[in-house]
Amino acid sequence: MTTLRETMTPSPRRLAATEPVSAQSSSTSTSTPAAPMAATQQAAASSPDAVSARPTIALAAPQDISHLHCSIAQPPYPALSQRRGETGSVMVKFIVGLTGQPESVELKSGSGHDRLDEAALAAVRDSTCQPYLENGTPRRVPTSVPFVFALNN
Repeated sequence: MTTLRETMTPSPRRLAATEPVSAQSSSTSTSTPAAPMAATQQAAASSPDAVSARPTIALAAPQDISHLHCSIAQPPYPALSQRRGETGSVMVKFIVGLTGQPESVELKSGSGHDRLDEAALAAVRDSTCQPYLENGTPRRVPTSVPFVFALNN
């Protein structure tokens, strides 16, 4: 998970846009409000510090992210499901732990057949993954894997 650090600095353009409005409302002069605002904005835009005075957001983004690699085999087709002609797709979601072992294994979407769903869950529980590394530090990451059970004639 990346963290977000926010550094806000008032912009000269924003200050310039608000100053004439507040000055005009407190003064009773007959000068046009557009002239002081335009002059202040032009001065702020031409100053060398105008770019550095804009609001900025500094992100602590990962520098080196490795990819998630898992070794998950296709589960064996349950014999009773084969005989009954049960087919379907199963989506299993889980979290790859700090050591690479699957954690919190559960169905994201089932096939409609309990035996097929259980076979898919068992395959994920018996699998291994390489730990997900972010800047060289292992992190827990959620992922999903699909399984398709189809009868071949």
